[in-house]
Amino acid sequence: MELTKPLSDNSIPLFFLLSHFNDIVLIPYHLKEKVFTILTNKNFEFPDSVEGDDETNFNVQLAQEVDFRMLEDKTFSLFQEARIKPAIHSDMKLLLTGARSGEVNSTIMKTAKILTSASTIPAYFAITRTSINEVSLILPKSSKKRRLMGFDVKNIIGSTQDVIIPISIDFHKLPLDCTGLVAGVASKLLNGIKQLSSEENLFEMNYFSMARSGIIMIPQENVEIVGKVLDDINYTFDNELTISP
Repeated sequence: MELTKPLSDNSIPLFFLLSHFNDIVLIPYHLKEKVFTILTNKNFEFPDSVEGDDETNFNVQLAQEVDFRMLEDKTFSLFQEARIKPAIHSDMKLLLTGARSGEVNSTIMKTAKILTSASTIPAYFAITRTSINEVSLILPKSSKKRRLMGFDVKNIIGSTQDVIIPISIDFHKLPLDCTGLVAGVASKLLNGIKQLSSEENLFEMNYFSMARSGIIMIPQENVEIVGKVLDDINYTFDNELTISP
């Protein structure tokens, strides 16, 4: 959020992609130099940037804390006007994982097969290739569903016990040039949890953002407290927060 708020304040649209190996923030190519200037002026560092390279990879080091209250207010004012509430799908148990070494090509072929067969596409599935030898996956927690897709424990890395739950946000009713939405929701959750919990260690959240929808993924053990935070948001319309069983 420290990274994205200065960009949102300057109307820079962003997309987030999470992976097992790293997180990616996508920016419009024609605004690359503007982004570089904005963040440099905020004392961020770009140790791996290459001037003039068509495929610059910004490895950004965070530099300071930022007040996110205005971003939260802006985001949830837009949600209220559009009658949008984040929905926690607690029945959708997922794994953030990656392909084992030597399984990259096989994983890509399996994905092609999955996408051509409607019967094996789960409600939530993602594949992200971040390098020649790194392929990240969002897969069902269910071992039975994973086996049907061709992904057994021998094909993937990471723990099958660290379950994540998706929170979906429908952006269809919002203008395409809206900025700061996913960061605004994440900030609201973090600040709300600080108020409701005495625990000092905050949980990790992951993000997928697209033109028409956004997804925040949280650890399964934090579903209850996140639900309380979102239930405490004062909307003037009647729709209540949706928490799937």
